[in-house]
Amino acid sequence: MSVQEFIANKKMLDVEWRFSIATANSSKENYSDCFLQLKIKTIDKNMVEETTHFELTLAQFNELFTEIEKVKNLMSLIK
Repeated sequence: MSVQEFIANKKMLDVEWRFSIATANSSKENYSDCFLQLKIKTIDKNMVEETTHFELTLAQFNELFTEIEKVKNLMSLIK
């Protein structure tokens, strides 16, 4: 499903997020990586609910945040 189809066919019900920092993994002793976990709950035109999980790096989150700010600014012009 394309992004356009997703937007046209689903409505967002809820968003949960969690910011995490990984401090170690099996291949590195001193490891520090930030990431954001998103859980988005949607409903489609047939009233079917779906929960989707995403994990974003800090760079991906910053890009998403920039796009959300653009949408927010455009929506404020519509009021």
